[in-house]
Amino acid sequence: MLFRSTISSSQLQHLTTLQVSSLTSSQVQSLSADQLNALDSADLQALTSSQVQALKSSQIAGLSAGQVALLTTSQVAVLNSAQLRALGDESVQALTTLQVQALTSAQVQSLTSAQLNMMQSEDLQALTSGQVRSLTSAQISALSVDQVP
Repeated sequence: MLFRSTISSSQLQHLTTLQVSSLTSSQVQSLSADQLNALDSADLQALTSSQVQALKSSQIAGLSAGQVALLTTSQVAVLNSAQLRALGDESVQALTTLQVQALTSAQVQSLTSAQLNMMQSEDLQALTSGQVRSLTSAQISALSVDQVP
């Protein structure tokens, strides 16, 4: 918590992408919602896989839809089930087709039916055959008529 209390959001904005990618997992976990929201797109994309995995579900839930859309496919691919379920409706809608395709079958299966229902039709239509096979019957029945080609 010392890092969070000593670095302000405005100071965090002045870190370079190299400095952001050098933050320890503990430092990343201690970031407040305001501090995470202060990261610009380059800084957000500079977060390493380990740093993304270290984020708490509450931190993921605090990301704006715009920030979620900026996550790289490598970052999305390392989100755990709890982190994915923490994404709000707008964030799920903001996922790009490439981000959705980067999800593993286990990640797709961990999405709630409500989250799948919020996805754009083109994103669902771009699911790989492995991702489609991983859908549960509850997830499939939750899809809208428009989402099923």
